[in-house]
Amino acid sequence: MTHQNEKLQDLNENNSMTSSLLARNGERLKILASGTTKLNNIDLHNVLYVPEITKKVLSVSKLTVDNNALVEFDTNDCYVKDKLTGRILLRGKLRDGLYQLSSVNSQVNKDPCVYMSLKENWHRKLRHLNNKVLEKVLKNCNVKTSSRDQFSFCKACQFGKLHLLPFKSPSSHAKEPLELIHNDVWGPALILSPSNFKYYVLFIDDYIRFTWIFSLKQKSETIHAFIQFKSLVENQFNKKIKALQCDGGCEFKPVQKIAIESKIQFRMSCPYTSQQNGRAERKYKHVTELGLTLLAQTKMSFTTGGKLSLPEFISSTDCLH
Repeated sequence: MTHQNEKLQDLNENNSMTSSLLARNGERLKILASGTTKLNNIDLHNVLYVPEITKKVLSVSKLTVDNNALVEFDTNDCYVKDKLTGRILLRGKLRDGLYQLSSVNSQVNKDPCVYMSLKENWHRKLRHLNNKVLEKVLKNCNVKTSSRDQFSFCKACQFGKLHLLPFKSPSSHAKEPLELIHNDVWGPALILSPSNFKYYVLFIDDYIRFTWIFSLKQKSETIHAFIQFKSLVENQFNKKIKALQCDGGCEFKPVQKIAIESKIQFRMSCPYTSQQNGRAERKYKHVTELGLTLLAQTKMSFTTGGKLSLPEFISSTDCLH
């Protein structure tokens, strides 16, 4: 019952002269109309409009039947809960002998000690299935869920299934040869060559995408490979290397010193962010796959029978552009 008709919908006026309520003092209060309304997410049907009452009154039996809910009372509070999920829909405080209902703070239902929805419960029992599969399983198993059960976020899933967002492809590219050189070191190989090579370093020109490969016995030989590469390309192109990009590994510390002395911009990717050196990372993956493919084409074992290691075999081929 309510003394306000502003929020009532589908209002039906009561034309009967005999429709009234009997108050505690014996006075009869006339019912002028009835309608429907909402309290939070609760549907209230057949709400009586009685202008002469001073407080809004709610029928517990009508509330539970119309909304498939249950009501719990204690000495100071009452709770209206969804019967299927146990979710708290309304909360009431005892004042002046009456429980006054109000909307529920969203944090109450987020506390796992207070409430766990039926979907969330099954989500955990079934080892954190994604929502589409969970919906299908519950439907096939005839598990009834409430329309109010809008479970969509699992904090544990966010930590356990976390993935990095994809890195955007760089929009800037070199406009001439030797403007930017990418490089990286691959290894160690499982099988040593007769010359004891187990690493290789590659240098990629960002403009022409040509790749130079040098076999190494140790990572520390990277500096010698760079000096040889620098002398070779600067003589062939009659240009100076302007920038060098690498992943910042320890083997590039001596290279950095030579680069600074030669007035070459030395660029390193951030720690544990290999995507920033993506061109070299993708290239040595391609180079390794190409080397294994050529070994297979020549009917040679991937272990090469001890005659030729992958770094030496790759650097001996002249087909990388």
